[in-house]
Amino acid sequence: ADRELAHTELTRLDVVGSMGERKARMLDLAGMVVATPGGLGTWEEFLEALSHAQLGYHSKPLGLLNTCGYYDPFLKLLETCADEGFMRKEFISYVVVGDDPAELLQKLEAYAAPRVAKTFA
Repeated sequence: ADRELAHTELTRLDVVGSMGERKARMLDLAGMVVATPGGLGTWEEFLEALSHAQLGYHSKPLGLLNTCGYYDPFLKLLETCADEGFMRKEFISYVVVGDDPAELLQKLEAYAAPRVAKTFA
């Protein structure tokens, strides 16, 4: 059985065989990645895009719409991860944060990918 319903008025619909293919296709087509407040799927997709940026697979802007401080705990977790030596602090600069959509888009449009040496934590 199909797990998702397709929107019937799309101008384009790409059907893929797996979630991995779906995420790869979305990242390939996207000019940037923006996560609005959401749940596990949103977090997983954003973290995969961040991991791929860290590995040098892309240099697309990665934005978090931090409505009402929704992503504050996540941002603190990234800081803790760096402080504990599980990632380099410089990788946090890959994440662009804005409190409202207009502010976030302005920051994302001005984004220049930082040059961080690819090494382990």
